Amino acid sequence: LFGEEPMQELKRKVIRLVKNKTSLPMLCTHNLNDEGGDPILNGFRSHGLLNRQEDRVKVVLYPIYLTGADRLLDLTYYEAMTGSHLGVFPSYYEPWGYTPLEAAGLGVVAITTDCAGFGRYITQKSALSPYPGVYVLNRLKNSYNESVEQLSRILFEYCNFTKQERIENKIQARRIASYADWKLLIDNYIRAHNLAVGKVWN
Repeated sequence: LFGEEPMQELKRKVIRLVKNKTSLPMLCTHNLNDEGGDPILNGFRSHGLLNRQEDRVKVVLYPIYLTGADRLLDLTYYEAMTGSHLGVFPSYYEPWGYTPLEAAGLGVVAITTDCAGFGRYITQKSALSPYPGVYVLNRLKNSYNESVEQLSRILFEYCNFTKQERIENKIQARRIASYADWKLLIDNYIRAHNLAVGKVWN
């Protein structure tokens, strides 16, 4: 897939990273065309997320689609997601929003919003348990700053969970995902389709 030159460059970077204890770990795994103009890397830097030893939060931008054949992580999207603790998807608008559903289906606790169809669909279901499994941010009626504050509270709470609380949330995440099973939703789609066809032909 890759020629020898990119792989040799990657190996040199890894060796340089391991040997040079005085430099900071890289923020990005790949060379970008315009690293200085990249909004994610600039956001890391402007907020002091530099991967210093004393930094409590470490960041890594992995700017490629995970196929399982990149010769660095060699994980598919779903393998990488399964290895995660938390999926954060604070969308401002998504008709449905599959990524938090995918995360929850894999037993990964997720954060979505009430601006996403899935978030609205499961709002009451996730509120019934002491372990939400899928958190729903209130973005429809809250200001941006209020939403950021709510997200930071959820992240802080999650970071302080015991192992048992994390396990209970993972179990609940899968349970919440099961509410969106095609076997449960298909009847609504069939009714909508038949209604639309009926309106066209009547």
